[in-house]
Amino acid sequence: MIGATGRKPEVDPMKLSDDAAMLVWMPFGERPEGDDWLRPSEGTPPDAATWQTVGHAINYAVGMMADRAAEGREPWIRSASGHIYKPAAIRVMAETFAARRI
Repeated sequence: MIGATGRKPEVDPMKLSDDAAMLVWMPFGERPEGDDWLRPSEGTPPDAATWQTVGHAINYAVGMMADRAAEGREPWIRSASGHIYKPAAIRVMAETFAARRI
């Protein structure tokens, strides 16, 4: 939900549901720091920063990887329990999800 300032309020990762996930896009080679998880990445639509599940976040990240790679960015996902998924892990999980669909 957009606040009165026209910006999405910062998200507290500790208040996400048990299955929720945060997605941020970082410059290649940079790992997200604590504050990076509190607000959407530059260029990320506010509704694309928080997802119902890690699987939803991965599916979106994979779909956007080519576009964001052209901008020099790669995805990082943090689950509500605090697990961090690196870009390489996101790619492997996406391949696993795709293989299950076949």
